[in-house]
Amino acid sequence: MSGDRWGEKGDVALGGHLESAEALPYFADLREITGPFDQGIDGTLLGARGEKAVCLHEIFERQADQTPSAIAIECGPRRFSYAEVDAEANRLARLIRDMGVGRGGFVGISLDRSEWPIITILAILKAGAAYVPIEPSLPDERLRYIAEAAQLAIVVTERAHVARLRELCRAEMLCIEEYQTQRSLYSDCRLSRNETHVRPSDICYVLFTSGTTGRPKGVVTEHRNVVHFVEAFNEVCDTTSEDRVFQGFAFGFDGPVEEMGLA
Repeated sequence: MSGDRWGEKGDVALGGHLESAEALPYFADLREITGPFDQGIDGTLLGARGEKAVCLHEIFERQADQTPSAIAIECGPRRFSYAEVDAEANRLARLIRDMGVGRGGFVGISLDRSEWPIITILAILKAGAAYVPIEPSLPDERLRYIAEAAQLAIVVTERAHVARLRELCRAEMLCIEEYQTQRSLYSDCRLSRNETHVRPSDICYVLFTSGTTGRPKGVVTEHRNVVHFVEAFNEVCDTTSEDRVFQGFAFGFDGPVEEMGLA
């Protein structure tokens, strides 16, 4: 952004936000920061092609509308189309909202590798919340710290990890196996922005550093930031709906966002 567009108001607003952030005990409280800086920048940040700013899950929805029958996820012998993934994420998003979590909420994900981490990420974002990946292999102390620092409302997990997670954090557990027995109760229609009130300036996800120099630190990423990255990266790589992208990064890093955005 050029200095002319930023201006004195931007300097003053940014200074105020930095002072506010410094006084906050938890990174989760950053969602309380609002004001002219947030309102002003919302109007100037558009998509990489000059389109209206969108949220990360809306990029997936756009692709699902364009190529519903194309394969979105392939996991071993299991294959899922964009339409199937979108519908499943919509159902799970409605369950998350029924559990009282929406815009401004933080939902942990502690799942082994399968199609479910990707579906769950989309569901959390569709519900209006932000996701916090928690690798099941993390030591107890680190897992407990992340759950507390992020003030998680829910942790989406599987039966194999429920007992341990209940001992280490106070969040409500959403077990994927239990969800699958009641999934038919939830509509597969998308939630609209009028229902979730989610904005491109809202938090998309939070990743925690390794903590090698002290306590792990939560790094907050907004929808608009990751959308700019994903759209720009797609233009460089020029992927199509016929291409396949290997998902190799652990979900505790931001590499999977790049991989999912390319697919």
